[in-house]
Amino acid sequence: MYNVTDEYDTSGAFMFIKGQWDSINESFVDYIKSGLKLSRDKEKQLEVLIAEKCKTDADYQNEMVDDHRLHNHLMEKTFLNAGLMYVYSQFEHYLIEIEESTIRLCPSKPTKERKWYNFLVRIKSIGNIIKAKKISICKLSGISIDSNRTLKQKWDKICEYQKIRNLIVHANGVVSKKQSIKMIAEKHKDINMIKQLDNTSDIYLSEEFVLRVIDDMTSFFNEFMNLIYENSKRIKK
Repeated sequence: MYNVTDEYDTSGAFMFIKGQWDSINESFVDYIKSGLKLSRDKEKQLEVLIAEKCKTDADYQNEMVDDHRLHNHLMEKTFLNAGLMYVYSQFEHYLIEIEESTIRLCPSKPTKERKWYNFLVRIKSIGNIIKAKKISICKLSGISIDSNRTLKQKWDKICEYQKIRNLIVHANGVVSKKQSIKMIAEKHKDINMIKQLDNTSDIYLSEEFVLRVIDDMTSFFNEFMNLIYENSKRIKK
């Protein structure tokens, strides 16, 4: 379900990056599925315990059923939240790798101009290296994501997912703005928004959501690297 089928030929220009990212993709899916299986297995064990030992309310308290359920719930939430944070750190790292490869692949501009442009992008985009690197790579390679409909759609999704990642990192997954709550609820049916008494909502990710994120990242990288490579051939002619 989550295997990307894009088949782009970059003729070795980005072979190392593609191979590394494919390994990250595979290990990430294993991490998510294994972590959630552990949580769900514990939930099944708890159900057996309840059936065998819990006949009254006092039994529930003695066996600390609520504590066990909370533990399982937090463990599942931790796997998913940590997974989303990890995959964005890797996405940022490999954008930097693509930038370095692009400099070698498209050597038509003076080195000093490249370095100066990179410096300006970093200064103007402090706090969002991902967007800064996208701008830099497009400038260095002469491509435009905005003029490529399918690639722009993929990029927009990644930026949208990043907003959710930022809410988890910087606000512990608590959403207070009504517009943000509505946007997440409408666009991401595989995210649970749990309303609280203070009218905020807590974000609860799902397996389907985090696997969709890395799936879309993989698809974006494949098409992005292919576009850079194809344009580099036109530059060199």
